[in-house]
Amino acid sequence: MSSDKLWGAACVFLMVGISFGSLFDILNTAVPGSLGQDIELGIPNYTECMTHSFCVLAGIDSGLPTSRLVVTLV
Repeated sequence: MSSDKLWGAACVFLMVGISFGSLFDILNTAVPGSLGQDIELGIPNYTECMTHSFCVLAGIDSGLPTSRLVVTLV
C-alpha cells in the first residue's frame, strides 16, 4: 500500500461526501424541510447537509429524521 493510494482513497472519500452534501443542500433548498427539520437557508443549511452526508458515509447517526426523498437518494 503506497502513500499515493492512501491519498487517493482519502480524496475519493472527501469528494463523495462533498458531492452528496451539496446534493442534499440543493434538495433542501428546493424542498424546504426535506431533511426533517426547517433549517435556515444559507450557511446553516449547507453545514447541516455536509454533516449529514459525512455521518452517513461514516456510518454514524446524524440525529436528523430524514424524509423518504433523502433516504431514496442515499
